[in-house]
Amino acid sequence: MRNNKSVIFLVGLLILALLVSGCRDTNRSESSKSTTTSSETTSTQSQASETESEDLTTTSEGSSMTENSQTEPTKKSIGDTKTSGSEVQTDGNYKLQLKQSDYIADAALWKTPLLRPQGFQFSNAILPNDTSKNTTLMERSIDYYEVGEYISLFPQQRAWEWDYGANHFVPGPSDKPVYTGWGARVTENSYLDYLYKNYQDMLQAQAEEKFTDFYPVRSLDPAATRAGALKQLKTFVTNVFKIDTTKPWISNNGHYSYHHYAGEFGATVIGSEVGENIHNYQMQISFNRGAARQYQKPWTVCFSYWHGPVATNYDTGAGNQGHSVSLFKRSILMSYMAGVDVFDTEGGGNNSFLPIVGDNGFYELSPHGVATQEFMKFQKSNSNIGVNYTPVGIILDYYHGTYARDGVGSKAAFNGFTYGPGDNMTWSLYNLLWPGAWTTTNNEVGTLTNNGMGDYFDTLLQNAPQKVLNTYPALVLTGNVQLSDAENARYRTYAEQGGTLVLNTAYISQFPEYQGELGAGRRYEKTVGKGRVIVYGDDYKIDKLAPILRELVSRYVPIKVSGDIQQMVNFKDGVMYVTLINNDGVTKTSYDEPVIDHGKYKNITVTYTGPYTVKAVKDVYGGQEVRLSGEIAKVTVPPGDAVVLEFKI
Repeated sequence: MRNNKSVIFLVGLLILALLVSGCRDTNRSESSKSTTTSSETTSTQSQASETESEDLTTTSEGSSMTENSQTEPTKKSIGDTKTSGSEVQTDGNYKLQLKQSDYIADAALWKTPLLRPQGFQFSNAILPNDTSKNTTLMERSIDYYEVGEYISLFPQQRAWEWDYGANHFVPGPSDKPVYTGWGARVTENSYLDYLYKNYQDMLQAQAEEKFTDFYPVRSLDPAATRAGALKQLKTFVTNVFKIDTTKPWISNNGHYSYHHYAGEFGATVIGSEVGENIHNYQMQISFNRGAARQYQKPWTVCFSYWHGPVATNYDTGAGNQGHSVSLFKRSILMSYMAGVDVFDTEGGGNNSFLPIVGDNGFYELSPHGVATQEFMKFQKSNSNIGVNYTPVGIILDYYHGTYARDGVGSKAAFNGFTYGPGDNMTWSLYNLLWPGAWTTTNNEVGTLTNNGMGDYFDTLLQNAPQKVLNTYPALVLTGNVQLSDAENARYRTYAEQGGTLVLNTAYISQFPEYQGELGAGRRYEKTVGKGRVIVYGDDYKIDKLAPILRELVSRYVPIKVSGDIQQMVNFKDGVMYVTLINNDGVTKTSYDEPVIDHGKYKNITVTYTGPYTVKAVKDVYGGQEVRLSGEIAKVTVPPGDAVVLEFKI
């Protein structure tokens, strides 16, 4: 009997062993991909520093895939960072493996401080002098339709459009300076109030003596330096706007890319104005978000309904004046996915409504109001969209004073210094990233643009601290960069610790140990510690930089997009959001109705090239049908419209 029991026991053990072995084989099959991932992604950054031999060719549709390639790209390791490949969460039947930390080195730093704990605000401002509608009823209507908040989070001290104002006040021909633009108007805090109310009886000579420090850069002595111009700008902002830098204050500008200077001056909040006749908004975001991350400040975007000489005004029946509803919608979505803290509308409290009270006792929504309501529904359903991923930091020289609007004046740093080779290099770089970025016309075309390389670039100043530099997998220097010893040490440390540093030959004299011979492609690479340095020529020319940038995007961004479309990526644990915005097919001048070219639909293919497995994809913004085959998602984006693809990985 005992022997029989022993036999039965041994048979049982054998069956159990076979079952366990089968389970292990199954699990091994299911997890082979993540095992491979672990092997790939634990490779050191010194391995990542090896030259990428493939030359990526842009297809006719603007993607950075190999020409005529119809196959799935080879999977690459995650952003030159280590990952355990462990499952971080489950979602129903899905085992999600992707972690935000695979791509975002410091999520807290990249998120930037918030103006309030609950995060994002859509500020539907009601102008204090707006008497076209009943203010109380507007407030109640905003609440009823859930189209934002009419009490803004902005500090009371505001330096609004100071960049424009600083360059458009000029000494007048008679007894006082003359203001030639609409730049620095701030309610009860404007330069005009300060000057005219207090010194309107002064002779011109007396006024000039009193306000020498406040005059714009264009009035500088020809021998003045850029450092002097920047100092004068600070004097202008803090004195003309009567800013008390010991208290919270917000900077807002757009025509001039001075966002980092607001950080240098001590602004509590750094903001951009879009709309108006302001050039490319994606470039504005790159400067603004980069400044917010460098100085660790909340950041905002304000949309102006003005377009040239007119603004949207439903009260007068001029709803087609100003900017199109399509541009408004795209601007909100782009800003939100980019991580903005507050999206503000200039006079939106009024423009959200028609001058008609409906049967429900509230003002009826205007087309812009409907667009706002639709966005707010999306935002509330997607309040956690992770962190916007910008793996490439553009390092700009400290005294760049960037300003060059095609068709509006000449290229002049700080609006007073003729562009040199470094300035032209920077101009060309941003024009490469966002074609037509500097162009301002009486048409919306170019304000947002489809771009082959995507919105994967932040702009930083050369004095960015080490902890900020280290969050970017790659850094690219541009402009008249002259590094201090301390700054130079930061970039050496950055490369040695695993970063990719891209240098033009114009900067090699500051890094003599990185000297080398330019090959046939006018470039070479060096391994530096755990990282690498890529050097290209010729001096201050970006001709050979374009393929390098495409390689960086291909290396660090785990998607390939087949079509010519604006693209952005956000990460949170288990989820990658891919925002696709079709900026083609909508044209609009100041006074006319928008024209829609229905032939500009985009059939887009998004291929996930990361190390994990795509579990599911859906469009959480527009509800477009998404066709998923393996790790390839296909979607159609109408002209002037967008999708936000939620990849569960």
